[in-house]
Amino acid sequence: MKLLNVNLRGLTPFIVLVLLSCDRPLLPTEIPRDQNLIALFSTHHEEFEKLRKMADEDGRTQYFIYAFDTKSRLARSHQQEYDDLLPRIGPGIIVVRCDNGIIRFIIAKEGISIGPEREKGIVYIPGDYEKHGVIVHDLDDVSKFGCRTHLRKLEPNWFLFYQDYD
Repeated sequence: MKLLNVNLRGLTPFIVLVLLSCDRPLLPTEIPRDQNLIALFSTHHEEFEKLRKMADEDGRTQYFIYAFDTKSRLARSHQQEYDDLLPRIGPGIIVVRCDNGIIRFIIAKEGISIGPEREKGIVYIPGDYEKHGVIVHDLDDVSKFGCRTHLRKLEPNWFLFYQDYD
């Protein structure tokens, strides 16, 4: 197909990727500093607790939860609660409920599925947290981390996390 005398055939995969991602939230690609995430958690502690409880319940229906999800399988009333609560904390936050009861709040993400990918955010880990990541005192200097999950403790069961999938 030619449009304006430009061959779009080579751009088709890229255009398809862009169109498929249009219903996904846009996350910040700049990895936030620990102190910014600590302040965010402190300021919105009640919202995080409420969202944790909701995601634990709703995660049996849908693992990835975000505001204004047009393809949500959640009850409309629950999706509306996410639509209200998540933007209060910040733009584009994705809530992920893992099978082991861990609830991740992905605040920032960089990379794509075909390249290096990194995530940073806040996580709730019930039970023994030591088997879910390496405990460190500072997540800001990511150059020293390998391809594992690193955790910084906030309070019982709550951590900052940095995950490098490289």
